[in-house]
Order: sequence, then C-alpha cells, then structure tokens
Amino acid sequence: MRKKNFKLKPAFLLAGSFWFLQSCNPLMMKMYGIKDPEVENQKTIEKSALKYDLDTTNIVAVESRHFPAALKGHSIPDAAIYDRNGKYVEYRQTDTSCNAGLFEFIPALNMNNSYNQPDSLPLSSRWINFRDLQGNVISEPQGADFYVLIYWAVWAGKLNKDHVKVWEDLAKNNQNCKVKVIKVNLDIQENWNPADREKIVNAMSKKKKN
Repeated sequence: MRKKNFKLKPAFLLAGSFWFLQSCNPLMMKMYGIKDPEVENQKTIEKSALKYDLDTTNIVAVESRHFPAALKGHSIPDAAIYDRNGKYVEYRQTDTSCNAGLFEFIPALNMNNSYNQPDSLPLSSRWINFRDLQGNVISEPQGADFYVLIYWAVWAGKLNKDHVKVWEDLAKNNQNCKVKVIKVNLDIQENWNPADREKIVNAMSKKKKN
C-alpha cells in the first residue's frame, strides 16, 4: 500500500533536473498529469507503467546512496545509450540539445554507424547502482548491440506515454540491430532504508533553503 506521509512538490524535488517543471504552470502540470512525488513501491510503479502501456519486465530502480546523483544527472524523462561494449553513446548534438533528439536517434541506431562516444563511465559502473523494485542486486544485461536506459518517474504523468512509451517502442521496432531497453525509475523507493530516505529528504530540504 502506498505511503502518504511523504510528498514533495515536483519543482522542489527536481530543481535543476527537470526542464519542463521549471517553467510549467499549474494548468500545464494538470494537463500532463504531473503530480506531487510520493513514496513508491513495486506495485504502484508497475501499476503506473501498465497505465501507460509500458513493459513492466525491464524496470529497475536506483540504490538509495546513488539516488541524489542520478536525479541530478538526468532530466525526466530522458535516456542514456550504451553500445554492446558498455561504452556511452552521445545522442545530443550539442550540450543544450533537448531529449527530442531521441525520437530520431533510437530508430536509427545501427552497428554500421559511427557515433560520438565521449569519455564517460561505462554501463557496468552505472549498473552497480541499480536494483530491482524489491531492492535486490541485479545482473547486468547482455546480448544486445545497444542498451537504452530510459529515466522516468511515476509522478511524470502523461510524459511517460508521450516520451517513454514512444522511445521504448522505437527501440523494440528497430530492425537494424538488437536494442535492449532498461527503464530506470527515479521515484523515492519504499524499500529504502528509512535512515537513507531521511538523509535524501534532508539534503533536498537544505538545497531548497539555499
């Protein structure tokens, strides 16, 4: 059962992380179904995924110690792409490019193409920070030509359908190569240690005051 005793306004929780929320007004938030973040668990996350017709078999969460960095490092929704060797593939043409480029980049992924691959942590270094929705350690995926990590959250509402669902379908329908999608959920997890969760909330509160 979802806990109701922890809620943060989206703009507070994602300050500097989610471009849409920084500029949207209450009417736009209502239109997209964006809501106050709550503590989520496997049941509520999978229920939300099914609501937007997302695959529920490829969802992971972030271990509590690494959640602040993951939240800060990604807009929501967004994606990070890695090749078969776990090396990062940059889909943005410039540092200021938005995530719209994914709509063309994902279906065009091809082993015969050359990509911008700047120095970055490999997939293996990212993967050790992920857990399943019950908090268990999981094995790194194998056997694909490209791995698309899609960052999403329950509170993002219809953006999950307009972006996450579309990106996932584009990856599955890519006939040029084998693309595996992993959806990285960036909600506060119920299975986190209460002390760790409190530290995250306190850190966010401190940031807001500054």
